[in-house]
Amino acid sequence: MDKRTLIAIILSIIVLVGYQYFFVKPVPPKPVKEQAKTAQGEEKRQEAA
Repeated sequence: MDKRTLIAIILSIIVLVGYQYFFVKPVPPKPVKEQAKTAQGEEKRQEAA
């Protein structure tokens, strides 16, 4: 592979990773309390049925 092609690929990867790291905000995980409440609510519904 040509030296310039390899450098271009590496620089492209660095730019993409840098953009993801600095500019894209991660999606916050759902709070555990809400998940626990929904699981308890489903259990109560199943017991009532």
